[in-house]
Amino acid sequence: MDGIDTIVTTCPHCYTAFAHEYKEKLNIDVNFNVLHVTIFINSLIKDNKIKLKENKLLNAGYHDPCFLGREGDGIYDEPREILTLSGVELKDYSYTREDTVCCGGGGLLRAALPKISVEVAKSKIEKEVLPANIKYLFSSCPFCFINLKEGAEFAKEDIQVYDLVSYIVDNIE
Repeated sequence: MDGIDTIVTTCPHCYTAFAHEYKEKLNIDVNFNVLHVTIFINSLIKDNKIKLKENKLLNAGYHDPCFLGREGDGIYDEPREILTLSGVELKDYSYTREDTVCCGGGGLLRAALPKISVEVAKSKIEKEVLPANIKYLFSSCPFCFINLKEGAEFAKEDIQVYDLVSYIVDNIE
């Protein structure tokens, strides 16, 4: 990939593949930097290249995608910093950061067994999110977002699930 020095990806699975698995598992050397979009957005905010509207959301939670945190490079703080800078008041709930419990959206579970995948998300919402009185749930993984949104609908609870990147794009001044 001549002329490309950085790739930014919204998908934690792609991030991990480009940043680690190509070289470590396949012996393919990538000649570019790999950033997850949360690191990229966080640097844009800190460098004053984008400014966010302040939308005060209380009782919000952040779901840590497995492949961004525990299976990836431990990216926990950047998504939280972005949300805090946009006026979102985050609350931790029972299993976050390195203790996060999978939402059921990754690892091809959703593709192979979609009903079980949504049941996993519904269970996560009922056992972790609702007891913490969280009304807004964010994630920075497209698979987690889709699965958690559907899980919240099946749980028949009034929880709004957001993709962090889409939320930020909608709230740039």
